[in-house]
Amino acid sequence: MKHFNVLSMGLVLVVGVWAVVEFRQWARRYAEYRLGGLWLFLVFYNALAVVTFLGAYGQSNLTPDQLAGLTFWYRFIDWPVATGLVLGVHISLYTFIFRRRDRGLPPWLVPVAGVFAAAVLAWYFLALKVPALAPSRPDNTFWLALVWPPGLLDIACLGWLLVRSRKNAVPGRRKVDAAFAWLFLARYPVHLALSLWSPAGAPFLALTITRLLGLYTNLAPIIWLKAWFLPWAGGLGKVLGKRFDLAAIGRSRGLSAREMEILELMIDGKSYKEIETVLHISIHTVKSHVYSLYRKMDVKSRHQLIHRIGIYGGGDNS
Repeated sequence: MKHFNVLSMGLVLVVGVWAVVEFRQWARRYAEYRLGGLWLFLVFYNALAVVTFLGAYGQSNLTPDQLAGLTFWYRFIDWPVATGLVLGVHISLYTFIFRRRDRGLPPWLVPVAGVFAAAVLAWYFLALKVPALAPSRPDNTFWLALVWPPGLLDIACLGWLLVRSRKNAVPGRRKVDAAFAWLFLARYPVHLALSLWSPAGAPFLALTITRLLGLYTNLAPIIWLKAWFLPWAGGLGKVLGKRFDLAAIGRSRGLSAREMEILELMIDGKSYKEIETVLHISIHTVKSHVYSLYRKMDVKSRHQLIHRIGIYGGGDNS
């Protein structure tokens, strides 16, 4: 059991590091789509996995004398670090979800999350001073109190993304956002089962499910990226080119020949770096043309640009 615990955790972390590196590379390539929130989610998730593993492993495998030497860490460092990482996991996920809808985080969300985390920590430290305030199963209770309220907000945000995706008229965007929502919503029934189920009679099964959930969480962003996002981002030009006369859009908006080239490359999902290579111009020149293109199309991002063309054919909303 002990060896399986260590080896399975090692496998989760190896996959996690690979997923972080892989997703970071694609996030840089498609910087305009602002995939960074999901890359940060993977970083925080795997850091949290390490902290919780070390805490649980140490308490179950160290001798009382060894634990006595680590009392300060387990009492005053471990929980605040884990709390900060939990906030990082959820806030980075919220950031990504709102970016999928071309929005920033609501201004109240981060302060409320901070107050919530501070309240859980205050309860934890008060329970250390006043044992009467401690629940019957302190570690389990504090952990559930810490992770499930933001987890329920995860579900609400993912549900909102799923509902809003059905109203999206941009070709393929509906499927991309819906796939992301379903892939992440699939994690929560397993989370709930592990929270409610007492694994005392089957610790090996509980550990196996926990590790499989960790693997799935690390792989879900990569699955979404390669199965849904990349085919959509790389195929938009062909779809929109069949539906709309991009040349006519360029004339009506006063786009230059260079801006038209960049427009077509951006719709095809090309990054700034790739546009630089294709057109043999500097990255600064690319950004200058993109800024001018956005101004003439009356948009502020690639998402809005494609949305405008996909719905209105580049014309005015009215």
